[in-house]
Amino acid sequence: MTDEPTPHHSAYRPTAFMVLWALSLSLDATYFFEGFTDVPRMAAIALTIVALWRPAAWMFAVLLLFSPIEWILQAPQTSNHGFVVAVGSLVALGTGAWRDRDDPCHRSLVRPLMTGLGALVYSAAILQKLNWEYLADPDASCAVAVWEQYVPIPDVLAVFFGPASLVLEGLLAVVLLVPRLHKAGLWLAFVFHGMLGINPVSPIFLFSLTMLSIFSLLLDDEAHEGVGRVARVASLFSLAALAARAADVYVLQLMIAWLAWAALQPAWVAHIRSTHVQPTAWSSRAMAGMAGLALLVILNCVPAYTGDRQFNSFDMYSNLRVDHTGSNHLFLPSLVSAPRPFAEPVVILSHEPEYPNPDVILGLEVPRLEFAKWLAQGTVDEVRYRAADGTEHTWRTGDPRPAGVTDQDLAWRRLRRTVDPPRCVDCVTCLMAERGRMAPDGD
Repeated sequence: MTDEPTPHHSAYRPTAFMVLWALSLSLDATYFFEGFTDVPRMAAIALTIVALWRPAAWMFAVLLLFSPIEWILQAPQTSNHGFVVAVGSLVALGTGAWRDRDDPCHRSLVRPLMTGLGALVYSAAILQKLNWEYLADPDASCAVAVWEQYVPIPDVLAVFFGPASLVLEGLLAVVLLVPRLHKAGLWLAFVFHGMLGINPVSPIFLFSLTMLSIFSLLLDDEAHEGVGRVARVASLFSLAALAARAADVYVLQLMIAWLAWAALQPAWVAHIRSTHVQPTAWSSRAMAGMAGLALLVILNCVPAYTGDRQFNSFDMYSNLRVDHTGSNHLFLPSLVSAPRPFAEPVVILSHEPEYPNPDVILGLEVPRLEFAKWLAQGTVDEVRYRAADGTEHTWRTGDPRPAGVTDQDLAWRRLRRTVDPPRCVDCVTCLMAERGRMAPDGD
């Protein structure tokens, strides 16, 4: 009897999801790289490149630890995106997403839990956007501001942007969970996140890549190799970005990171057209894990309504406004019972030296807490401002921080950059454009 060779795969083969998730972690590190003393991010970038070009399961497993560790070290001053990536990395690590793509864990745990997390992220974003400013105020709505930085939008069209964006995000949540809609969901995700990530100097493309990584779980086996090839090439863009940082060309660093994301888009289209989507199987273990993820997402939403973390409790680009006077949400109330000193507004009248700063627009009300954080950065020598009681003050380098802000406030709380007037305070590039239109107030 002659033994015939049995086909087998001896080499480790990562999934398209693992490849794209690793790349998104690397581009996160590339975008926020602070210099060659930033050893953790350099290590993440280097490990990603090696893992993509010489894949090994242990490399991807180690890489998945970076985001949770970074999130813990930066807590509580973290972002929505940081929360999603940290939780997603822990889920991927715990369910075995780093294993060979033939491992049954991908169908039984990785796919249902990661797509479930994606659906929860969209749902939480929709919840926070159910407020009057987002839905019915074109002059303030982030749904309008994000696009109006590129081209003026007539009011007759702008009024539809808020409701339309909620419908799109709602559809994205649904298509992740309904197998019959997976194919349409892949196209919808490409269009929606491709449009969101169009600005090369805004970090929102990082969120787009993270969410597209989750959608890649719906692709068939044939797509894994193609995505992997493109991701390997895209990972090398990080080296060019580090070179730009070494040359102290910060904008070029950001744009190179964005180009890596842009390079993936043609491959995404090609594989959507040819793929046979993979159905998701929900086991009892997956359902239990989904319940735990839902609890985490809910807990992350609560601080927005207690007035403690109004800037990154899944309320990014949401126009949600909560204080002791109430909430602009359609049905969720404010849990702030009384005015608090750290939230009192101050108006910045002038500062020396003068320089463009996307976080500070003269003449607008800024929470005292965020004002104190800005002073602590050490980028200004002198600031003249008006307090809530109408008195004017001058702060100079070496002076104590403004009264009413404690060390605990600085560590644990994060408020909106501005208090009034209603506007999209989370769109940094919108703020930079608006700075040129605003005139100093109070002289």
